[in-house]
Amino acid sequence: MKTINFINKVLLSFVMVGLSAQAQTKDTGIETKQMVENSLELFKQLSNDIALDEEFNYRKELKASRAEQTMFYFRDTKISKTQLLRHFKRAARSSDNSIQFKTYFLERQLYFINKLDRKTLSGVYDAMRSKTLNGYLDILAVFAATDQIMPTMVRS
Repeated sequence: MKTINFINKVLLSFVMVGLSAQAQTKDTGIETKQMVENSLELFKQLSNDIALDEEFNYRKELKASRAEQTMFYFRDTKISKTQLLRHFKRAARSSDNSIQFKTYFLERQLYFINKLDRKTLSGVYDAMRSKTLNGYLDILAVFAATDQIMPTMVRS
């Protein structure tokens, strides 16, 4: 009889440990889902801030992100704000339009970029592109073309 009671207690303890582990797994799943949702909202807010800020200063934002150490948790990856800003800059530097900008992220399997609407994506690209060498050269090309057009218009 003592043996049966002992076996029952051992089995009961295994069942309790199993239920406890299952409950912890469910809690972390809910917590992880909440972290992903919060990160997605923070990512969208950061992207909107970059896109709408005409005086966006990449270097200042990068320096602040190093001090903050903010992390973004997405379903397929985890990335810091510093890494995200660097990706934005590299993508803008290596692309000629917002479609190539988005392709940069998709080639690196950073699918969170799909969560941004077209207008925000274009704004982020423009803000980041304007602070690159190619962006400065694009602006100079526009001014050079304008200077060639203006004298002919004045003479008419």
